[in-house]
Amino acid sequence: VDQTSTQAKGDKRVDRSEFRILLVKLSVMFRLHAAFSEADRNADRHLNRQEINAFFTKLNKWGAGITSFDSAFLEMDKDGGGDLTFREVADWAMRKPFPGLGLGDHNALD
Repeated sequence: VDQTSTQAKGDKRVDRSEFRILLVKLSVMFRLHAAFSEADRNADRHLNRQEINAFFTKLNKWGAGITSFDSAFLEMDKDGGGDLTFREVADWAMRKPFPGLGLGDHNALD
């Protein structure tokens, strides 16, 4: 069976190469969520400006390369609410490499 033609027709199966990508991205998301939860000291499922410094420091240890916490915060805060939800962080993170996680550039896998 031609994989290209089945994928183009909306095949819902995951092939071997797609499965590897899925596992890598799940690993990144799991670690990201753990770091987010750790930084969320008041457990309200949002990171405010006081909580964000520890979180960004952790991301930089993973190779995020955040040079301006304020700029990164504004880039992630898509709804302009003044705090970050995990979804906002995850959307941002899926566009960034995290070589410090030992996974290389997970976006290069696509």
